[in-house]
Amino acid sequence: MKSSLFLAALACAALGSAQAASLNTNLVTNGDAETEDLTGWVHNGIQTTTATVYAGRYAFTAALGANPEVMTQRIDLTDFAALIDAGEASFSLSAQLQDRTFDFVTMSLSFFDENVMQVGSTYSDNDPTNSPFVWDYLSEIEDSIGLGARTAVLSFEFTRSTGISSDAYVDDIDFRITSDAAAVPLPAALPLFAAGFLGLRLRSKRS
Repeated sequence: MKSSLFLAALACAALGSAQAASLNTNLVTNGDAETEDLTGWVHNGIQTTTATVYAGRYAFTAALGANPEVMTQRIDLTDFAALIDAGEASFSLSAQLQDRTFDFVTMSLSFFDENVMQVGSTYSDNDPTNSPFVWDYLSEIEDSIGLGARTAVLSFEFTRSTGISSDAYVDDIDFRITSDAAAVPLPAALPLFAAGFLGLRLRSKRS
């Protein structure tokens, strides 16, 4: 009996550690383009490039063809549902953006509930410097997450005013869930396990 409870405690501790580890870690798949392809993204012509890169070997840019071109990634937030619905979850989003006079990339982020209804407003940003081939703008957005959110949709839209290709670029995309809550699932469960083990110990002493 005691060994079974101990194994259960270890299993719950492992689950709690996994949840805690997901907080404040980058949830974007292939946010730095270093897979050399568009793994993790749904897109209509985006490509990776080595022409101008902020870090590593690759960055994202638009290809020839459609205007605008968009790449989108859906991020599942169900692991954070308890924190979100308690009003204790926030997010941080950052990316290196590079525009030029006639080519632009706009970053946007929206949240949706389990019924695919939008929660809150859409966050949007783009590089105001318009310095071609210069990585001089780090876009950073931070805010709390609205109650009921279960999915984050992150998009980058590349548009051009002239020409057939784009000189706008994106690199080092980072999206994290954070929380200042004093209690997280694992510590909240510890008193229950402690009480259980104490009860077993007292029982063994009586017998």
